[in-house]
Amino acid sequence: MVYLGPFGPVVLLALLGAFVLAMRSRAVTTSLSLPLRLWCGAYVVYLLVFLFPQTSTFRLLLPLFPLAAPLAAVSESRAYRVLLLVGAALGQIVWAGWLWHWHELPGGGDYPP
Repeated sequence: MVYLGPFGPVVLLALLGAFVLAMRSRAVTTSLSLPLRLWCGAYVVYLLVFLFPQTSTFRLLLPLFPLAAPLAAVSESRAYRVLLLVGAALGQIVWAGWLWHWHELPGGGDYPP
């Protein structure tokens, strides 16, 4: 927990607690099958054991994509789902733009995430 100093363990416990609460929520249990919930839980345990936080952390979180399904299940409104889709598409554009404008860090850089 070098990255967050003395708050590192607190942040880690808060994130784990939020993940457990999310996995036990009605939205997740009704929209994801048991094998998908087990996959997400097992993958988070794997990351806790083997993850070294680095620039590829975002890439390593991508296998948790099934957790996006409950977002679509929150509402059956067509407008909500279109807004969710447009927001995700805009997020991809912002992400790609951020990667294109990545500058080397002072004193030696790293590759973009």
